[in-house]
Amino acid sequence: MEITGQMLEFLPSFFEWFAVAANEEVFRDSGRFSHNAFTNQMMLHPLGFSALCLAVVGLVALPRRLAIVPVILLLCTVPSAQRIIVATVDFSFIRILGIVAMARIVSRAEYKDLRWKRGDVAMMVLIGLPLITVFLRGVGGSFMNVAGQ
Repeated sequence: MEITGQMLEFLPSFFEWFAVAANEEVFRDSGRFSHNAFTNQMMLHPLGFSALCLAVVGLVALPRRLAIVPVILLLCTVPSAQRIIVATVDFSFIRILGIVAMARIVSRAEYKDLRWKRGDVAMMVLIGLPLITVFLRGVGGSFMNVAGQ
């Protein structure tokens, strides 16, 4: 690819815009990443809902070795802002699919073939240790932070 005069003229204007934009107030606001704009708002598009329904049917109907396919397809195609709110509790589509997956595992007793290994125990210790230390300190607000709000 050959660099043309138009490309060279574009670069200074882009860098000038970037320098101006970096000094704008909106870019220096430290609180702009504190919450999502779609929190506590029901965002439900008909195509997204139909994709969720297809993923739930696929998760329930497919054999165990293919059950991850609907989850991956839902993650790759539906935005994370799609959610259903029930009594001020946000249920994102992946959360709903996770609940359905856990219900499938329990209802079909698919957990009986699993064997605990040392790596599983180590992972549970790494997950549980921060929760235990927060309880021992008696700080309730930091429990929400450690547990993932």
